[in-house]
Amino acid sequence: MEKIFGLILKIPIELFLYILCCLLIILSFYDITYDSSLIVKKSSDVNIFFFVVGFIFLVLSIYSKMSLSKKKNKNISETENTICLKVDSRKIRVNYGRIEEISKDNPEAMVILPANEYFDDECIRDKKSALGAYINMNSDNIAEIETIISDKLKDYKHQEVEKETNIVSKSYGIGTTIFLKHLPRHEQPVLFTSVTTKRPNEGLYSELAFIFKAINRVVCVAADKRIDHVIIPIIGSGHGGVKEETAFVGILMSILGSIKRLQGHSIKTFEIVIYKKDKDFKPLLEKKTVKSILSFYSKTFI
Repeated sequence: MEKIFGLILKIPIELFLYILCCLLIILSFYDITYDSSLIVKKSSDVNIFFFVVGFIFLVLSIYSKMSLSKKKNKNISETENTICLKVDSRKIRVNYGRIEEISKDNPEAMVILPANEYFDDECIRDKKSALGAYINMNSDNIAEIETIISDKLKDYKHQEVEKETNIVSKSYGIGTTIFLKHLPRHEQPVLFTSVTTKRPNEGLYSELAFIFKAINRVVCVAADKRIDHVIIPIIGSGHGGVKEETAFVGILMSILGSIKRLQGHSIKTFEIVIYKKDKDFKPLLEKKTVKSILSFYSKTFI
C-alpha cells in the first residue's frame, strides 16, 4: 500500500486528475458486474453519474494545470541543489546534500537529529545515518556526547518496555526531545528527537504518526528557544523504514500545519535535507517529485 502511495505522489496532480476523468468517462459507456468473475460489457445507456463526475475531473485537471502554472514562479523557486517554497514570510527549503556539510553554512540553525525512543541509538556511531554523520563530523568524543544525553534523561519520565525478546529498556516515548545549546567544542544548537521505536518480532520502525509528533515537538522547542532556522533530514525513513516520499509528505504537512497554527515566535526557515553524497549521486527523492509534492500541498495550505 505504501509503495502505491509513493507512486501516486510522483504523478503530477493535473495528470492524475486527467487519468481519473478519462477512466470515469470510459466506464460510463460500460456495464460492470461481478458473478464469480468480473464481467465488463458495453452498455446501451450512458451511466450519467460516471460521465458527469468524469467531466468534473476533466475541468479540475485543466484548472489545476492553469493554477500551478500561475503559481510556479510566485511561490516556488529553485537552484541547482535547492527547491524553495515561500509561505507568507517563511521558507521551506529542500536542500540536496549532506546534513553535516549544509549545517556548516548555517551555524545559527538548530540541527534535528533522529533517534529511537530509548535514546540508545547505535546510529550515533554509524556515519551513514544522519545522526552518525553529523556527530562524527563535529565531535571527536562520541562517548562524551552519550554521557551528556544520559545525564539529561535522568530528569525525564519513562516506562519499562520490552524492545526485544526478554530485553527491557527505558522508553521515553515518541516525540521526546533533548536540546543541546551546542555540542562540546562545536557551537551549533542540536535537537535529538525520538522518531523510531523497537518491539519484539517487529524490529526498528517508524510511521507517519511518529513523524507528525516529532515535528510538532521540534516546532515547540524552536519557539521556546527563539530559533528561526532548523535543519532536518528526512526523519522516519532510512532505518525507520518509511518510504522517502511518504516521510517527506509527513514532514511537509506538519510544517505547513504549524505555520498556519502558531502565533508569536515561529520558525522562519525550515530546511529539509535530502541526502546526496556528491553531484553524481542519484538521490532517492528526485527534484521532479519534490516539486510536484510542494506544488500540490502549497495549493492546499497557501
